[in-house]
Amino acid sequence: MSRFARILPFFWRYRARMGAGLALVGLVSIAELWIPLLLKEAIDHPHDLARVRDLVLLVLALGLGSGVLRFLQRWYLVGASRYAERDLKEALFEKLTRLDPPFFHQNRSGDLLSRATSDVEALRMFLGPGVMYIAKPIVAVPIAIALLLREAPWWVVLVVGIPLLLIAVVMRRLSPRLEQDSLAVQESLGALSDKAQENFSGQRVVKAFGREEAECAAWSGLSETYLERNLALARSRARLGTLLSSSRDLAAILILAVGGMAMLGADFSAGDYFLFTSYVGQLYWPLIAIGWWLGMYHRAGAAAKRLDAIFDAVPAVQWPAQGQEPAHPRGEIEVRQLSFGYTPERPVLHELSFHVPAGTTLGLVGRTGSGKSTLLHLLAHLYPLPRGTVAIDGVDLLDWSRAGLRRLFGFVPQDGFLFAETIRENLSYGRSEAPSLEEIVRTAELAQLAGEIRGFPKGYETLVGERGITLSGGQRQRACIARALLHDPKILVFDDSLSAVDTSTEAALLATLREVARGKTTIIVAHRLSSVMEADQILVLDEGRIVERGKHAELLATGGWYAKTWNRQRLEGELESL
Repeated sequence: MSRFARILPFFWRYRARMGAGLALVGLVSIAELWIPLLLKEAIDHPHDLARVRDLVLLVLALGLGSGVLRFLQRWYLVGASRYAERDLKEALFEKLTRLDPPFFHQNRSGDLLSRATSDVEALRMFLGPGVMYIAKPIVAVPIAIALLLREAPWWVVLVVGIPLLLIAVVMRRLSPRLEQDSLAVQESLGALSDKAQENFSGQRVVKAFGREEAECAAWSGLSETYLERNLALARSRARLGTLLSSSRDLAAILILAVGGMAMLGADFSAGDYFLFTSYVGQLYWPLIAIGWWLGMYHRAGAAAKRLDAIFDAVPAVQWPAQGQEPAHPRGEIEVRQLSFGYTPERPVLHELSFHVPAGTTLGLVGRTGSGKSTLLHLLAHLYPLPRGTVAIDGVDLLDWSRAGLRRLFGFVPQDGFLFAETIRENLSYGRSEAPSLEEIVRTAELAQLAGEIRGFPKGYETLVGERGITLSGGQRQRACIARALLHDPKILVFDDSLSAVDTSTEAALLATLREVARGKTTIIVAHRLSSVMEADQILVLDEGRIVERGKHAELLATGGWYAKTWNRQRLEGELESL
């Protein structure tokens, strides 16, 4: 059970409930073993009607009582497994939320979803109902063997027990294959979940490029693989099932050929023979449960291995146990000789150095892939970086507390991500305490979004769909701007978040943002240079290096990339207006 070392504590919390359930399993087993003894007495004394009547009534009482006990045992054991399942999913979700972007770059979201659902369910079945099914053989088999030895010669019981030894040997041989096939099925299910998640999230892209048939073909390929792996697992389980059925049939033959002859020779009664066959049946039925449990064991083992990979994952960014957080943060940023690469062999940023005084605006521009978004990710400490390269308010980024740094920033992402909730809930997302509707409306007005929200049938209670799919690109970006403003951070970061709005809306937004961001440090990443022309400082990045820096007028005077891009964009704007 060492492979379940990390999972067992979730079930151990409910040991009292599981202990009660296991005790009930024992009582049910005793009741079921007692009934054949009573029926034996009835068979051996058919003419004593009063005794037979009492025995029958007692059998009925035991039957009803064992039925109630079966219900209670399931209520305790299965209920405990459901509680443990809830705790495990909560711990898994908490772990995933604390992992940083490098982990999610290496693991597919659909596969992670499969681990959090089907893998957790496999473990629940094994450590919940599975415990119930395996507990009965543990209790019933020794008692049944003892009673068999009391009613028949030891060598008869030994001969009838030969199939048991055969099963033990073959189970040991089949176990590695069952585990391998179970793991393959779980991994294939993860691939299917990931493919479905990608297609559902990106269905507009799929339709826009007419890739429905290609995606269906890819899905069919994954489904075929999943089918083949399931069939392989089914074949392994079928071998085990065949073994169990054959052993049961062999046991029946041995009972007739050996046990029956021995009993007849020993002048055993019909009741003795009935009792012997009943107990042998109760001895072999649990083998079916053992086979089912063994199949669950390997599937659960594969699931535990996949969940361990998540629980063992270490965040790339390590936060200090006692992080610092200035009492009155100002938002001053200092970057010194910062170099970074997602992989050591491919650096993205090269020795960047700049200073952003508190309350000023920094513009970041440059060609696509020049490292602008990467720099923003590092300022928010989403990736590990060397000590001494980034400081905020004079405190090295590696010494900040996570909560303090997260409160400091208000991000407006490039993709305009929204949750499948109402507009009100999306705009309130960054606040620990729910803001009033008046605050939300005022912030939406600042983001030039309030007028459009008023036109929605349910206003601020309108559901925006997954990733905000029911809103336009510009509406999503403005909703993200309102969310960041409502968070009221010291550092506002706009990652090309005005690209989806028209130039007139951009101008109105920028004028409002300059007013709202007064006293806040603001970083604007943009492809349209009109978004940064009012910035106190503009950095031009090219292949991860700062190639130009200064204010708008200064950069125009140098005649470099900034000046050429400005002239081209201005000409394009004039042509569009014509």
